[in-house]
Amino acid sequence: MKHGRREDGPGWILHDVAESTGPQKSLDDPETERLLTSRRYGSQRARVHTSSAQRSRALLKETLEANPHHSSSPDRHLIRWKIPSGLIATVAVLLTLLTLWTTIKGSLPGQTETVSLALPSSTGSTSASQYPSGSAQQESLRPAPQESLTVHVDGAVAAPGVYTLPPDSRVNDAVQVAGGALPEAETGAVNLADKLSDGVKIYLPTPGEAPLQSATGLADGGPAPGQVSTGGASVLVNINTATAEELQTLPKVGPVLASNIISWRDEHGGFKNIEELDQVSGIGPATMENLRDLVTL
Repeated sequence: MKHGRREDGPGWILHDVAESTGPQKSLDDPETERLLTSRRYGSQRARVHTSSAQRSRALLKETLEANPHHSSSPDRHLIRWKIPSGLIATVAVLLTLLTLWTTIKGSLPGQTETVSLALPSSTGSTSASQYPSGSAQQESLRPAPQESLTVHVDGAVAAPGVYTLPPDSRVNDAVQVAGGALPEAETGAVNLADKLSDGVKIYLPTPGEAPLQSATGLADGGPAPGQVSTGGASVLVNINTATAEELQTLPKVGPVLASNIISWRDEHGGFKNIEELDQVSGIGPATMENLRDLVTL
């Protein structure tokens, strides 16, 4: 028996039949015919199986190319899981850094002191606003500070007149506002450093002239407070005929009080007696006591 390479087709089938049946049987023999039929059917079935397998592989290839995410390749699974792993690692690093930053920030001494100092300050301000101390209550009862002073500057100055000065002004400030002292002024007769009060008259004398002593105690040794000295004679102010400027020569009488005196005088037809000055707005018992001996009708 010779064994050669088989070829698809009837040739190899007849060759196998001849080998299996031997030369003594013909092609018309029933057994030979059965073998031929069986071999032919098996060959066709093999070809059908092969063709079906090829079509299945082609269909699978097309499916994988159209849907790459459904591939069962191990490389595909590795690529798919790389991104979540990277995200998890990134989140872990960020959480670690956040924890370290919080720990370092909380351990800084400067910020710890700031928090500890801010809390008592806030609590103290709240308690102080709700429960004012005694000193705060006394402060609220004090009169408001005077915003300005009105004084009359006269005598040996460049520009005699009534001037308004800031509070806590001195006699020298009033003299300078009035243009300064004249060369013949006797500046040593007054205390230029004395503190001013509202409504006083500052008189700067010349040599040999008696100075005016105001309510601030200017010119020690002068005449009585509020008097105008002209060679030693005292001149009283007539409250029924005096102008506002003349009334302001009196101690504690400023522009406002002088205007009140004139308004009361015009409204009531003049003063009938000195005691009616007490009815003028702004004149109290102390002011009345100072004016009683300095005015006339």
